[in-house]
Amino acid sequence: MRIISVLMLLSMLFVAAACGLGGQNGGDSTGTRDKPPTVFVEIGDEKYGTVLGTYCWSGDGEGRCVDTVGPVELLEGKDPIRVRPGEKISFVIDGGLEPSEVHVEMMRENDRAGVEVEVVDDAITAPLDGGIYYYSYGAWWSDEGGKGSRGDAFYVFGIEVVDSAGGEDRADHMVVESELVASEKTLPDDFYDVADKGVLVRKVLNQEKFNEQWGNYGLSGELPAIDWSGKAVIFLGVIESGSCPVELGSVTVNEGKTEMRIHLKVEEERPCTEDATPRTIVFAVDAEELKGVKVVRIDHLFGSVPEVGFE
Repeated sequence: MRIISVLMLLSMLFVAAACGLGGQNGGDSTGTRDKPPTVFVEIGDEKYGTVLGTYCWSGDGEGRCVDTVGPVELLEGKDPIRVRPGEKISFVIDGGLEPSEVHVEMMRENDRAGVEVEVVDDAITAPLDGGIYYYSYGAWWSDEGGKGSRGDAFYVFGIEVVDSAGGEDRADHMVVESELVASEKTLPDDFYDVADKGVLVRKVLNQEKFNEQWGNYGLSGELPAIDWSGKAVIFLGVIESGSCPVELGSVTVNEGKTEMRIHLKVEEERPCTEDATPRTIVFAVDAEELKGVKVVRIDHLFGSVPEVGFE
């Protein structure tokens, strides 16, 4: 069972005392509720429910406190929400009853305690590593005067981080061998004019085009030697956080060889600044694997998963 944090215990004691005041704060829009409001999580265009756990609430002329088991036990038998690595998870309060304070904790099935997760603009970011994660969303509501507490509540939900939230996972994609050629903090001068969804991808198959794109992307240093007998070279331009540089992870193609995924890596635990800085990654792959590819998807790009056309 999850270990309840000191903050949660103090909050429960405080609100339990407030609950004894009964209807002193009744009559406003929150006082008619006998339970805390419903909380949903929003991922992409889909909205999912959460499970209400421990709470204390003052409304309808009386106070009430309920204690429950931890997130893992509350979610037993329920399917986790499938999300992509780094995907944005937003919180939506039913009826617009916004809390005065929120905290989110994350844990794995065998963890003894949760780890606090940063909440920015009522949203968190899914982990980059695959697997099942359990979350506790804690919310505190003050009364209208801000001098007392209306109540607090903890909501739980689970996610499963997979390579594709739409049901197609990595089993449909095969890893193709890739070789890093270059990685520099540079982009073409016209990047913002020609990039699609913040991404610019170019494929070259000969030395002449390679030299042209090398200069176009602003890369420095001596031109590397490429074996053009069976190789294609990909120039990938993206925007990254200045404190969290991205690296090439793996490259995969689907079974029909119509879609290529470029999996980027970033140090997960490092706090990332919100500045936008350039990054160009150049890598070589088997040209035969890319002959029919029409779409490229970039995974792990700071919460977004852009898909762009490819020729």
